[in-house]
Amino acid sequence: MKLNKKKAFLFGGCGLLVLIAIVVIWAANKKTTKTTTTQISGGTSTGNGTNSNAANGGFPLKSSLSYNSKVMDLQEKLNARIIGLVPPVVPYDEKGKQIEQLKVDGYFGSKTLSVVKFVFNTETVSEAQFNSL
Repeated sequence: MKLNKKKAFLFGGCGLLVLIAIVVIWAANKKTTKTTTTQISGGTSTGNGTNSNAANGGFPLKSSLSYNSKVMDLQEKLNARIIGLVPPVVPYDEKGKQIEQLKVDGYFGSKTLSVVKFVFNTETVSEAQFNSL
């Protein structure tokens, strides 16, 4: 009888440890594979290669398929901000891959959006936010 109680206690303890390990692994995986949904919104092309919000100095900067020289400046500033960060405190793209550096191309695409969300917790960049970098 004592042997059965010992076995039950042993199996119960092992089961509890396995359950705790599964929860810890699941929580760590959920944190690192946090994905963001990307929407291309606003910013229609004016035909001259600038963002349509150029009338107000180009701000707020937002996701767009149009080239914008201010976005190039933003990408350079964001690169300076994220360089040297160590996981898990780093920006991730929509596929869960770590973004180590942005391509400075002047296009506010999904990776730029991911880093903007990481730094500012918004989908757009105001002039004040831009100047704070």
